[in-house]
Amino acid sequence: MASGVEQNRNVRKYHNNIKAGSTSSYVQPGINNSLQPLFGHNIGLITNPSGQNYQLSQSTIDLLMELTKQGYLNLVALFAPEHGIYGDKPPGQFFNDYIDPYTKLPVYSLYSETNPTHEPLPYMLKNVTMLVSDIQDVGMRPFTFISTMCEGLIGAKKNSIKFTVLDRINYLNGNIIAGPILNMKYKSFIGIYKLPIVTGMTMGELALLFDKEMYINLDNDLTIIPIVDDSSQTYGKYRPSFREIRQVFRQPILYLPPSPNLPTIESVELYSGMVLFESLFNISIGRGTTNPFQVIGSPFIDSRKWMSFLQQEFATELSLYFKYVQLSYPTYFIPSLDIHQNAPCEGIRLVLKPLDYNNITNIEEYYRSFLPLSLTLMKSLLKLYGKELLIWRTDFAHILIGSEETISQILDNSVTVGEIVNSWNKDLVKFDKNVRQKYLIYK
Repeated sequence: MASGVEQNRNVRKYHNNIKAGSTSSYVQPGINNSLQPLFGHNIGLITNPSGQNYQLSQSTIDLLMELTKQGYLNLVALFAPEHGIYGDKPPGQFFNDYIDPYTKLPVYSLYSETNPTHEPLPYMLKNVTMLVSDIQDVGMRPFTFISTMCEGLIGAKKNSIKFTVLDRINYLNGNIIAGPILNMKYKSFIGIYKLPIVTGMTMGELALLFDKEMYINLDNDLTIIPIVDDSSQTYGKYRPSFREIRQVFRQPILYLPPSPNLPTIESVELYSGMVLFESLFNISIGRGTTNPFQVIGSPFIDSRKWMSFLQQEFATELSLYFKYVQLSYPTYFIPSLDIHQNAPCEGIRLVLKPLDYNNITNIEEYYRSFLPLSLTLMKSLLKLYGKELLIWRTDFAHILIGSEETISQILDNSVTVGEIVNSWNKDLVKFDKNVRQKYLIYK
């Protein structure tokens, strides 16, 4: 590390460069903002391949290594969430600590079998004075990265160190919240707090929420480095989705896959509804194919029979919730991993239709449609084939969906999709008014 005088001089030089406009003028993640709060600290970085700028030209690891060489800070450790810091670990696969061959830094696993809380432990934080989190979220409760961040906050508090979030956009529209609120008796690593399935919040906003609502109370030791916004306050005013930032505001940001099974923005959007199918153990939703969450099928499904049944029994739902999705059938695929690995499957492919970006009502309706359309497909399969053949995963469904009422409604053939969606409204309004609004940074 540089001496105090040299470091102060470096800080002034760096800060002047930031003010002079060295960052891009359009929407960028916190990594492109002033990183002055990190200066002088021994940094432990929680990250993965999504920790890059939106031009994919520099990773957060490389940037902090560069700043370490220049004497601004000292990157001393890396912390890996599910899938690892390089995204090379399959979903759900635990892994141990190791030394990163590139940086020669220790990589501490926050997804190991020996650490069921996934919290950074004291031995990992021995030389760390600040934990920094930089991971692209998808705006959903079951996505484990928000739980990783939450456990990081808890670890920081227990070990009296600071925590900083380099904030990023919510890939889904940041104004949309949807789905049942988690019942905390089903709390797990895919449901760390009583949030809806679609949260409508950024990682930074969720960090503020967790800190207060879960009584972690880092207070002044928690810093959010906000998204870099342009002069028109694109994100601050509108909280747009990734699609809108590119298509409506014409800003040249590139897609960063947050995990191996979300290779495209289409997969993220469909995941916000198709995640419900993780409750069924005999249905593939395309993990291990080139189109994860965009195909759905099984060796026993007759797609023509299924489509005919949908059109006869779920005509209302098809007209309401499938305006932006074309169902292509028959579709055939062979998953290379997960459910029905190496088995030929038949089913349906979900193809997203072009979106009218001039109509804000259409855009919001688009993002609200994914849970109802997934419920429609799920209820039609349950009614056609039965939960025994589909292998309903009762215990996992509870921690994934988080609501006994919603689960019973899904399994009850007399309850419509519209009734399920409407049953969420009261709790969503209450959550938005009493909780979410208190922690919004961009509004």
